[in-house]
Amino acid sequence: MADYFDHSMLRTSTAFSLGNVLLEDDYYCSDWIHTEVYINGRYQGVYLLCEQSQINKNRVNIYEKNDTETTLAIGYLMIGQGGRTDEEYSIVVSLDKDITDLNGETLHLSGMNFSLSGDGYTQAQMDYIEKWSSAVLNTVWYALYQNKYYTVNSDGTMVPKTDFPAGATQEEKQQLTIGAVMDLDSAVRMYILDEIVKNFDAGTFNMYVDLSANGNHKLTFGVPWDYDFSLGNSKYASTHSATGIYAGNFTYSDGYRTNCLYALLNNADWFREMVKKKWNEKYSEFLDVAESVKSISEFGEDEFASNYKKWDTLGTIVMGHQADDVYSFKTQMDAADYLYTWLITRLNWLNNYWNGAVSSEDLLSIDFSDVTSLQYVGAYKCSYGAVSGGALKVTVSDPYDPYFYIDYSLSESIISAGKYKTLEVTCMVPESNSYDTYMAELFLACGSADSAEAGKSVYIEIPADGQYHTHSVNLNGVSFWKGTVNKIRVDFFMDSSVNDQFYLKTITLK
Repeated sequence: MADYFDHSMLRTSTAFSLGNVLLEDDYYCSDWIHTEVYINGRYQGVYLLCEQSQINKNRVNIYEKNDTETTLAIGYLMIGQGGRTDEEYSIVVSLDKDITDLNGETLHLSGMNFSLSGDGYTQAQMDYIEKWSSAVLNTVWYALYQNKYYTVNSDGTMVPKTDFPAGATQEEKQQLTIGAVMDLDSAVRMYILDEIVKNFDAGTFNMYVDLSANGNHKLTFGVPWDYDFSLGNSKYASTHSATGIYAGNFTYSDGYRTNCLYALLNNADWFREMVKKKWNEKYSEFLDVAESVKSISEFGEDEFASNYKKWDTLGTIVMGHQADDVYSFKTQMDAADYLYTWLITRLNWLNNYWNGAVSSEDLLSIDFSDVTSLQYVGAYKCSYGAVSGGALKVTVSDPYDPYFYIDYSLSESIISAGKYKTLEVTCMVPESNSYDTYMAELFLACGSADSAEAGKSVYIEIPADGQYHTHSVNLNGVSFWKGTVNKIRVDFFMDSSVNDQFYLKTITLK
C-alpha cells in the first residue's frame, strides 16, 4: 500500500496495530512492515507491505471452495464496495427499513453493496449469499425495532424463533436472536476499531460467513483494510475532529459513509455494555499503540525523508478530502506528531465517553506536560496541535482567525464561574515567529453560552521571546463570567502568519 494520501504514512499501519490488539488471534487482521521499494534498481519510495485479505486457513479461516465447486454451503468473504456495483461478483444485502442512530437521526436503508472475494462463483451461489445475508440483516432489525424474533434457515428464509429459556427478558431475547446469526463479539471489536480511527470509509466494511457443515453459520465482522483517510486525515468536521461518536451514528462526510449495522446495534443497551467492557479490557494497549507512532517515525526518519524527495507531496493536498492542516507539514515527523496528538485525544475522549466524565479538579488546572490533557482540547480552527517540549504546541495553518477550545463541559460536576476569580495562562511564543508581540483573545463561554460570543472575551499580550510567561487575568467584575463554565476559546494570535507557533503549558482557574 502506498499511503500516498497520508503524509504521516502511518495511518494504515496504526489502524492495523489497533486491529491486531482488538481482534487478537480470534479474527484476522493483516500484519505489516514498512519497506523501501526498488523496481529494476530504481528507487520508488516507502510502502507498507501487508497481507492480501483472502480466504485462507492462515487468514480468513473459513471453508475455501475450489474454482469449479457449485455447492451453496461454502465460505463467503464479502468485501464492502460503498456505492460501487461494477465488480464481477457483486451482491446487494437488502433491508428496506428505517434505522435511527444515537443522535436520533433516522435514515432509510435500502441495501449495501459487496463483492465476493475469489473467483468462479455461480449465479446460484451469489443469489444464495445475497438472500441469506439480507435475512440476517432483517432478523437484527426486527429484534431491535419490533421485538419480533426470527432465525434464518439454511435456505435463507426467516422463521419465528421460539426456543428461548423460560423467563427470558426482552434484552436477552434480542441478544440470543442476533447472536445466533451474527458474531456479536466480532461486531463489538470492529465497531471499536472504526470508532477509534473515525474511518472515513467505515460504511465500506467487510464481512464473512462459513455456511459449510463445519462452519458457525454466523455473519462475522472483520478484515480491516484501507485507512489512509482515517485518524483525522479529513476535511469533514465529523472525521477531522478527535471528539464525538462517529461510527455509531449517521455522520455526514462527503455523503453518509458510516456503517448502518453499527448504528443499528447501538440501539441496544446490551451492545453498548459489551463495547464498554471490551474497551476497558484493551484501553491500555491502545495507548501503547499511540506511543508507537513516534517510535516508528524515529526508526524510519531517513527512509521517510528519502520517500519525500522522491514524491514531493508534503505540505500539499493530494486529494480533495484532506484538511488544511497538511499545509504546515514540512516533514513526515510533523505529520506523525499531528497523528499522535489526534489519536491520544481520541482515545481519552472515548474513554471518558464510555466510562463517565472527568473530575472537575483535572479541568481546573490543566497541565499539558501530561499528554492525556489533550482530551480537554476541542476543535482546532486554522491550526493543529501536538504535544512538544512538555506543552501543547499549536501551529498556524491559516492566519485567518486560528483558535482552539478548552472544553470544561466534560466535567462530571458543574464548574461554577463565580467560584473562580483568576484565569492563569502559562505560555510561550518562539522568537522565530513572524511578529515580535502577539495579542491573544480568550472567549469565556459561560451560562447559556456554549460557544464563543462577540464581546465576551478577555485579552493577554504575549512577547515572542522564546520564554514561558505566566499571565493572570482578573475575572472580578467581568459581567459575563457567571453561571456554568462551558468552554474557553483560545484565539491565541489575533494577527499571525502561516507556521507561527504558540506553546501552552498550563491553564488554570483559581
